[in-house]
Amino acid sequence: MRDGADEAVAGAQPAGARLGPQALDFDAGDDAPVARVALRADAAGAVAERIIESLQLPVNIAGRDCYVCASIGITLFPDDATTIEDLMRNADTAMYRAKDLGRGRMMFFDPNMTSKPAKPTDTGLRHALRGREFSLFYQPQFGVSGGELVGVEALLRWQTPRDGMRYPGEFVPAAEESGLIVDIGGWVIDAACADDEIRMFSYSG
Repeated sequence: MRDGADEAVAGAQPAGARLGPQALDFDAGDDAPVARVALRADAAGAVAERIIESLQLPVNIAGRDCYVCASIGITLFPDDATTIEDLMRNADTAMYRAKDLGRGRMMFFDPNMTSKPAKPTDTGLRHALRGREFSLFYQPQFGVSGGELVGVEALLRWQTPRDGMRYPGEFVPAAEESGLIVDIGGWVIDAACADDEIRMFSYSG
């Protein structure tokens, strides 16, 4: 089971201390592996839900409540793999898929997760522009000192008919090679400027 906290919070109680015996965890950046012995799939899911729920509680740091959320990937021995290396790799794969789907959730490993979509082509990118397959998601940005909302970051996504949601790292290099990155960048600016919520924010702030 791989627990990837979206933010690291100092002083947070280790997951193993909350989960009781047979739980193992160690510091690995923002990832914390957790091993449980002789768990069925439903029981592993229940443990993951407990971790997610516990991390939803605020942690007070220097007088301010800070919040984190966890994205958890679960792999089962021996169903998914029989070696530590493969199990850790599977858990990582499932964890990143959980992050891609919105974070604050768990995912069981599936062999299909390891299959990569085909490299995007010039034709596919042009069709995406014409067919309005691109979309923007907005991530708020807050001031460090006062915690006030100071801006938003526009995040580009490509909703493909065959492969589902694709992220910039999967298609921006191909767009740069073909020169279509200029057209895509223009679309991003036009779409953001035409968004009523973004215009309201710019007028108010």
